[in-house]
Amino acid sequence: MSHMGLSSVIRDLTGIIDLEKKVTDLEDRLNQLEKEKADRETVERHSEVLRELQPISIELTDRERQILDVFIREEKYLTVSMIAEETGLSRSNAGAHMSNLKQKVEFDIKTMKNNRKEYRLPEETKKEIFQGKH
Repeated sequence: MSHMGLSSVIRDLTGIIDLEKKVTDLEDRLNQLEKEKADRETVERHSEVLRELQPISIELTDRERQILDVFIREEKYLTVSMIAEETGLSRSNAGAHMSNLKQKVEFDIKTMKNNRKEYRLPEETKKEIFQGKH
């Protein structure tokens, strides 16, 4: 095989390898988008179930209910960043909704060494919410 022919084959193989990498990257991105969509659908389903089951006598926005749902599912302290990740909201939006929610619902709050706050929904508050005593 001539030097020119070998160069052409190498270029073709390099192009095929690049194309395979692009296909793999696109497949990875598609999988990521499908997971994000499934996560959003799960959050929406949980929020719908929570709205149907909650005999809450306080006014909550859909986002506040969505955040409250995260606290009901999670049995631990959560930061605003964790809430944002669970709900798909930006950290600033999650913080704003959390601030409004704190005015309506009682939370246990821990302040960490770096002044970061962590929140947890106390069992008593959960009981009050489901019994409609708020």
